[in-house]
Amino acid sequence: MLNGVMAQQRPMSDADISVVLISIFILLSLLLPLVLYVSHVGAAACGEICDTSTSWSAVTAFAIFDGILFIAVVVPFAMSAKRWERTWPIPAAGITTLLVGALIAYLVIRIAIPTL
Repeated sequence: MLNGVMAQQRPMSDADISVVLISIFILLSLLLPLVLYVSHVGAAACGEICDTSTSWSAVTAFAIFDGILFIAVVVPFAMSAKRWERTWPIPAAGITTLLVGALIAYLVIRIAIPTL
């Protein structure tokens, strides 16, 4: 309510959706490598049962994948001709690809470290 008058709420436009999705992508891109690294650190106490080199390789490969995907999503998003209009598929595809890559890396870590 603004000065006693009910403010009208406008529907989300393509630009609003794009900004929300790119924000989610950037947040996931920064947090998922940290989550996987913490999962790998759990292997230190596990002894000879765990394959720490495989889990470290999964974390490293995902970090490289994440960096390449970050560049591949943010640069076209920022350089698009119509800056914010109808660019929501770019971060949406990036989020989906990032989550699939993180799931694969997590499953590899789970196989390498059976005590998780």
